[in-house]
Amino acid sequence: GIGEELNLSFQAVLRNLTPGERVVNRQVNITYLNANGDVVSFLLPEVKVRVLPSWLELGVATDRASYRYGENVSIAVEVRNAGEAEESALLQAGIYDTQLSPVYAFPQINLSIPPNGSATLNLSWSALAMAGDYLVLASAQNQSASAGFAILPEMNLSAELYPARQSYTAGEAAELHATLRSLSPNYVFENLLALLSISGENGTAVYSENRTVPLLLPGASTTLGYLWSTSGAEPGNYTATLEVYHNGTLLTNASAGFSLAAPPLGGAGIEGELNVTPREILGYSMVNFSYLAVNTGSLPLENLSLVISLVSPSERSMVLNLSVNTSLGVNESINGTFSERVALPREDYLVLFYAVLNSSIVPLDQGYLRVLATPRTLKNDSI
Repeated sequence: GIGEELNLSFQAVLRNLTPGERVVNRQVNITYLNANGDVVSFLLPEVKVRVLPSWLELGVATDRASYRYGENVSIAVEVRNAGEAEESALLQAGIYDTQLSPVYAFPQINLSIPPNGSATLNLSWSALAMAGDYLVLASAQNQSASAGFAILPEMNLSAELYPARQSYTAGEAAELHATLRSLSPNYVFENLLALLSISGENGTAVYSENRTVPLLLPGASTTLGYLWSTSGAEPGNYTATLEVYHNGTLLTNASAGFSLAAPPLGGAGIEGELNVTPREILGYSMVNFSYLAVNTGSLPLENLSLVISLVSPSERSMVLNLSVNTSLGVNESINGTFSERVALPREDYLVLFYAVLNSSIVPLDQGYLRVLATPRTLKNDSI
C-alpha cells in the first residue's frame, strides 16, 4: 500500500575466501507498478563484503621427555587465534602409540577465542602403559599439533635357586631348580640368559650350564631345571650360583648350597665272591685265588681297589697281599685270578676278599687255605 515498506533478505554462503574486500553480485530484478500504473523495473545494486583474516594455531608440549611407569605426564595445549575475528573451536586431544593407535582420549573441549587471543589447556595423564614411545596429538578446526615422550621400562626381575635335596651322594645326579619372576609392570623380557655355576669348597667351578628364556611377560614367572652328574666329584659342600643377564647386563642373581656325601659302602653297593683252589696244599705249592666283584648299587664306583689277603690267625698278621685297581659302572662286574706259589708254615690260613673305596674297607667274601706240612730246605748231602 501507499507508504508501506517491503524488506527483502537474501542468504549467501561464501566459501574459501581470502582476507580482503570482496564484491557480491546479486542478479535480482525488482518489478512493480507505480501510482500511475506504469511498470517499473530495476536491478538491486552490488554488495561489498569485507572478509577478515581468521585462523587458529596449535602447540603441544610435555613437561619432560621421559617418564617412569605410573608417573604423571603434564601436557600443555596452546590454542592461539591469529585472525581478526573471534573463533569458536572444538579441541580434541589424546595419547597415541607410534602406530597412531589410540591409547587414551581426553574429553573434548569447546573454546571461544577472541582475535589475536590464546587459550592454554593443562592436561594430565598417568603413564600406566607399556614401555615405549608415545605421542600427544591435539586438533581443532583442521589444525593439529603433537609432542612426543617416552615411558621407560621397569626391568625388575627376581630369581630363586633351590636344590631338590640338601644332600646328594657323590656320583648321584644333583637336581636344581630356578624360578625367574618378572616384577616389571610394563616390560616384556626377551632372550634372558640364566647361567648356573657350581663351585666346591675351594671356590673352583666344577659345573656350569646356560639356559635361555625366550619370553617373560610382565608379572609372569618361569621355572628352569638343571641336572649335574656328580660322577668323579669329591664329597663336600658345594655352592650353586645363578646369574640372569639381559642384553649383557646382569639383572639379578641367587645362590643355594648343598652337600655331596661319600658313596654308600658295603654289600648294598658292591658284592663279591672268592674261590681258592686247591684249599689244601703240602708245603711249597701253587694256589689260585679267583675272584668276582659286581657293582650292585645305583652309582658308579671310581678308584676301586680289590684286595685278597692271607692272614695267619696264630701270628695275627697278614702274610700275603694281592690287589688290583679298577672302576666299576652300575651293574658292571670284574673277575680274575691271582696264581701264587705259596710257601708257608703248617696252619689254617684265613683268606679275605674285600674292596677299598675312599679309604673305606668293604668286606666281600672269605675262604681258607690249609697248609698240611712245613716246607723244608733240602741240603746237598741229602740228595
